[in-house]
Amino acid sequence: MQCTLKQPANPEKRPEIKWTDEKLLQAADNCTREEFDGKKKSFETLDQALESFKITRAEHFKYIKGTTEDLRNHVAQTAYGWLDCYQLCLLMSAYSKHYLEQIEEIKADPNFPSR
Repeated sequence: MQCTLKQPANPEKRPEIKWTDEKLLQAADNCTREEFDGKKKSFETLDQALESFKITRAEHFKYIKGTTEDLRNHVAQTAYGWLDCYQLCLLMSAYSKHYLEQIEEIKADPNFPSR
């Protein structure tokens, strides 16, 4: 998303967007993808992965709360096709929600080890 926002707004690409926000969120909620942007990060420990997630999430929150960018008129080609940056923000939060729900489901399993 940040690379797209560094480029000039390209509202002429908006007609290429085939997803409504609602349909995109539904698709993300049902996703089984292991990654969002095609880049997998490797972590040596769970603590490293968790810390990376927390830092990235905090950065996203700070950006979204403070941005004055026109997120709707910066459009990017993604694995979902053309999306605007507002939709990319929606996807980031939807994926986080989806994966956190999966974690809670795993932890609720009676075979999940207790500490």
